[in-house]
Amino acid sequence: MVIKMLNISSSKFQNVLDVLTRLSFLSMGYSSPNPPVACVITDLNGNVLSKGFTQKTGENHAEREAYRNFSNKEIPHVVFVTLEPCSHYGKTPPCLDLILQHKPKALVYGMRDPNPLVQKRDGLQECEAMGITIVQNSEIEKIANRFLSGFFSRIKQNRPSIWIKSALSEEGYFARKDKFWHPLSCNESNNLTQFLRAKLDAVLVGPGTIFHDEPKCNLRGVKTLKNAQEKNDSEELFFKSLFQYSKEPEVVKFHCDHLSSYQPFRVFVLNSNRLPPEKFLKRQKTINYFYGTRRTLFFILLSLENVYLSRELARLKELSYIPPEFVSQEDLYLTITKRLSEIGINTLLVEGGNLMYSTFSKELQTMDSIALICTKSQLEDGIKPKLDVSGLKMAFSGIASVDTWNIYQKGD
Repeated sequence: MVIKMLNISSSKFQNVLDVLTRLSFLSMGYSSPNPPVACVITDLNGNVLSKGFTQKTGENHAEREAYRNFSNKEIPHVVFVTLEPCSHYGKTPPCLDLILQHKPKALVYGMRDPNPLVQKRDGLQECEAMGITIVQNSEIEKIANRFLSGFFSRIKQNRPSIWIKSALSEEGYFARKDKFWHPLSCNESNNLTQFLRAKLDAVLVGPGTIFHDEPKCNLRGVKTLKNAQEKNDSEELFFKSLFQYSKEPEVVKFHCDHLSSYQPFRVFVLNSNRLPPEKFLKRQKTINYFYGTRRTLFFILLSLENVYLSRELARLKELSYIPPEFVSQEDLYLTITKRLSEIGINTLLVEGGNLMYSTFSKELQTMDSIALICTKSQLEDGIKPKLDVSGLKMAFSGIASVDTWNIYQKGD
């Protein structure tokens, strides 16, 4: 209604939606633990005057960034934002106060903020009392619901949203029979995986992957995609954006310029009866040193025989963001998701292997996802992933060179 009232054409409003989507994509993974909020300021006819997205923690939220870039704040204007403005003091002042100060003609938002700190003050009612027209828009809500789902999950359910990824050979295997690493996906898929790591807050692998692959699990940089396209017209905004914006050189440049800020937490589940390879530990130490931060987490599976003596635990503690934690296999999911939520992780990417696949796939909730990368690689004999997508809906399908990405989601 407000769009028509302000003489904003459908084409100009669509442009606003496109900008909000692109900004949400850039912010996701960069702003955590803050939600990746996007904001656009237009004149009364819908021409974009300024825009902004939530910066890394401690810096501007989306609204403050947009107003910072707004040269003439006296111009009558409309504010479009994916999440209602925050109304409490954190590391930055309330964005609500900024809205009240500049008094836009209208504030058009996507979703209410479930954060109890924000709900203590009815900011939208305060705006209406100041003569600002408040409108909730369903199209902006779709953008918010997709890019902010991890934040919502952490605030409401004390768990990050979960994404599970596995590359498959033509035969449906994700690993060789001997479990040692064997490349399956193509270069374009590998580049998409790097973008996925940039967008999600933590990467998780299990003891078999650690022992056989000695993974780094860090974000090693991104490159512009050469050959990636959607297989069908999908409404799944995040993956649609992943395939679309990863083709843009300016997006790649932004990620590379802020590589340290995009680094995910690296979460490792260890087998208490088998120490991780020395090469793996040295890799993690090097990564911590290079980025100047310990973004590793260790969870050690309990067993009757525990080989982790004090010196091994001390070494893991030196690498870890929080002290290593012993956990039973039965409590693995709840312990990990609770701990990650406590330190502000909104989204978790589970990359392998079967212990992790089976543990986390059983616990999927609404909007959690499984990404199966179907490759042209062949394995004569191998291991199939313990992933059942029969109860999930196909949300997206895309082609990366010779690989096909099929994305399944948990429905309501």
